[in-house]
Order: sequence, then C-alpha cells, then structure tokens
Amino acid sequence: MSTNEKKLLKISWICFALLSVPVIVIAFYSHPSVDDYAYGRDVHLWIQNHGYQIFGILKCAALFAYHYYFKWAGSYADSFTGALMPENFGCYWISAVIIYGLLAGGLVFLFRSLAAGLAGKEYQWTGSICALFGIIAVTQNWPSPVEALYWFDGAQSYMGYHAVYLWMCGVAVRYFFHEDQRKSVRALIIVSFLALIAAGGNNVTSFMSILTYCIFLGAAVYFRKKRGIIIPFAVSVIGFLVSFLSPATTVRGGGSSNYTPILLTIIKCFRWTLRQYVLGWMSFGIGLMLLFLTPFLVRLVRKTAENYSFQFPCPLLVLAGGFCFLSAMSSPAFYILGESGPLRLHNLIYVNFIILVMLVYAYFLGWLTVNKLSEEQAEYISEIYRNMALRYSIPLAAAAILWLCAGAAGKYGTSVEAAKELLNGTAARYHEEIMKRYELYQDPSVTEVVVEPLSVKPELIFFDDITDDETNWKNTSTAKYFGKDLVKLRVRDPDIDYE
Repeated sequence: MSTNEKKLLKISWICFALLSVPVIVIAFYSHPSVDDYAYGRDVHLWIQNHGYQIFGILKCAALFAYHYYFKWAGSYADSFTGALMPENFGCYWISAVIIYGLLAGGLVFLFRSLAAGLAGKEYQWTGSICALFGIIAVTQNWPSPVEALYWFDGAQSYMGYHAVYLWMCGVAVRYFFHEDQRKSVRALIIVSFLALIAAGGNNVTSFMSILTYCIFLGAAVYFRKKRGIIIPFAVSVIGFLVSFLSPATTVRGGGSSNYTPILLTIIKCFRWTLRQYVLGWMSFGIGLMLLFLTPFLVRLVRKTAENYSFQFPCPLLVLAGGFCFLSAMSSPAFYILGESGPLRLHNLIYVNFIILVMLVYAYFLGWLTVNKLSEEQAEYISEIYRNMALRYSIPLAAAAILWLCAGAAGKYGTSVEAAKELLNGTAARYHEEIMKRYELYQDPSVTEVVVEPLSVKPELIFFDDITDDETNWKNTSTAKYFGKDLVKLRVRDPDIDYE
C-alpha cells in the first residue's frame, strides 16, 4: 500500500463521514407514523402503567410478537423489535442511526473479510475502499430512503435485518477461511446465532440467507473443508419455515389459494429484475465507481489467482448466477402477493444489486487478468494508483462520488436531499407541526383530537399520516396509542393513502 493509496483510502473515509452527517442529523426531525403506533402500543401502555422495567418491557414485546405471529407478521423477530418502538423511550431518531451504522459496518466487514480471505490480511484495506464506495452508492440512491432508515417499523423489519444478514455473511466468510480451530468454532457459533436473527426478519432476507448458505455449502463440498457451515444453513432453513408457514403469512397474502404458481413466479421475477432493476439501476455513476476501483480489484484478483491457483473460469455463468440470485430476492413477494412488493423490499434488492455488480465485475477482471492480459499489463493496471499523482486520481474518485450523490432525474441523492430539507426549513417545520399534535395527544383533558393536515411532507422523513376518517386503521391505531377516543384530520388530505 503506497502513500498515494493510503491518502485515497483516507479521503474515501472522509467523504463517507461528510455524506453521513446530513443523513444522521435529519433523523432527529423524524417521527412515528402508522404501523409504529400499532406495533409500539402494548409496550407504551406497559411503560405508562409500570415504568421502565426492562424485563417487563421485554416480556410485553415477546407477547406482542407471539400474538402477531398468528395475526399479521409471521416473522418471529421483527414483531418483537417492532414493539420496542424508540418513541416509547423518547428517542425515535436512534433507530435510523443504528440501522445506518449496522448497514455501513456490515458492508465494510463483509468486503474486508472477502479481501482478507482471498488475498490475505494485508489486502483488507482494498476491501475497505470498495465497501466505502459501495455504501455511498447504496445510501445515496436506494429506492426509498424513508423506508430504509426513517420510518422505524418498515426500516427495522427490512433494512435492519438485512444489515444483520451482511454481518452474517462476513462472519461466514471468516469461518470459511479460518485455519485456527478455535477461531473457526467461535465464528461458527456467531454465524449460527446471526442466522437465527436474520431468519426472523422479513421473508426476503430469510430466503436469501438460505441461498447464500447453499453457495457456502457447495464450496465446502468442493474444497472438502468447513462442512460445519451446514449448521447455520439448517438454522436459516428452520427459521424461514417457522416464519413462512405461520398463519399470518396466509392472512397477509389473502390465503394460499391466491398464491402465484411457481413457474409464473419465476418468469415474473426474471422479467421484473431485468427491466426494473438491472436496466433501471445501472447508471453512469456506478460505471465511474467501477472504473475507479479497477486497479484495486485487479490487485485483489491477481493475488487470489496466485494464492489458490484459480483461473476464474466461466465468467458468463457467474453473470447468469448473479442475475438469478438477484431475481430470487423478488420471489417471496411475487409468490405470496403477486407483485414486486413495497419499496422497502426494493431497498434490500438494491443493496445486493450493488454488491453483486462489484463482485461480478471483479470476477470478470479476474478472468481477463488470468486469461487475456499479459503479466506486464496486469501489473501496470494494479499499480496505477501507486505511481499516479494524487492530482489525477482524486478527481476520478471525486467524479464518481459526486455522480453517485447527484441522484436520478428529478431526484437528489440522499445526502443532498437531507441537506436541502434541513437548510430550507422543511424538516424543522414538519417537526414543529408534529410536536403541536403531540401537545394535544398528551393532554389528558382532550379526548377527541382533530388536527389540520401537515403543510409540509419532507421526502426523506415523512412516510404516512392519519386521515379524516376516524374509523380508518391509521386513526384508530394512533388513538389507542395515546388513549384518545378519536383522532382524525379536520379535512381530507389528498396525499394520504387510505389503505
């Protein structure tokens, strides 16, 4: 690692940190909505009656998860964590910070683990710089930032558990490459525990865990080592079945008779993935990112080929496998619901899309390096940044980061949008109007709360609101949470979905 490369890595960390500031700061202006009140109500009432007794709170959350397992949410873990809604403890913002940290840490840990296992510990820094650009690509352009971070119930049940999945994959990689017996056993215990947690979130992450372990199992059989990976595989399968076969899955999907036929599900997944994800998500910014990372990736694949005598065969088969893996992420939604699912599900697929793009691209570079390029050509590419002056390499990195932050047509990247909403006062005004409602919600002398529609709805932190129909489930959930007879808007808000 040359001095120039150390500076590039340091600059990447600084860019990530600066981009994270508005993403985190705007979380302090977020507030609960819709399902948050339904999930958090039981614990809220317990705290009101008994105070902050930790074991009582956990028992209350567990009972809520047990009842919801049969009523609506078959995933056994996310109902439990959903009941612990942070607003119950006066810190709704903290969930966004935790999920953001888990996701960023999981990506860094996964890429560092892959780099260390394939090329050696001295190459972990290349995994870090790849992960940092991956994080920026993900967090600046995911389909729905509010459902990824700021709406607690949707974020924790999807992105939160998917972040756990990334940590699980990283530990599984460490287990696979550990030579020390004691470290291998420790990693196996940890990865089995993380598999249990990941399987209890959403069905997509749970299903992806099974497919991921199938890849590890195939590698274990091929290399005749680390067959203990079958333990977390079994945990993932059992966890998925416990969630998928719950009565709530049938209730939410409208009954098993409405499930999409398997063959039609597969066709829909392939078609949707190609048209909406691959063609829709590939961008010039991602191309610039891959171009910037090329020398680092070439160095990694060259060392991998040297360490394992690996020739990177069948790159088109790897490309097809990556496409199938990405398509499989949509299968639970298409099978149960007959559609691609909510945007919070698309967020998860986008995370894996960025990871797969980087891994498949690295594999193609490996195939080119080993089979098509001369040793001198491969050496030249891998050492570009070692010899290139920073005044040339930094602009390329900056161009990639700025393009990723620019967002899609008519839509800013997450950090830019957060900064805009903070600076123009939209977030502060939204916070102020919600707090005025809270004064009525928390006033014991007011039993019927009638409020005006919100005048601002920040794109990043607003998800949904109550309606003018006091019998709507959103209104009744909010009323029960605050102990009111009635909660509603004074007039209809056309921006609110009544479903």
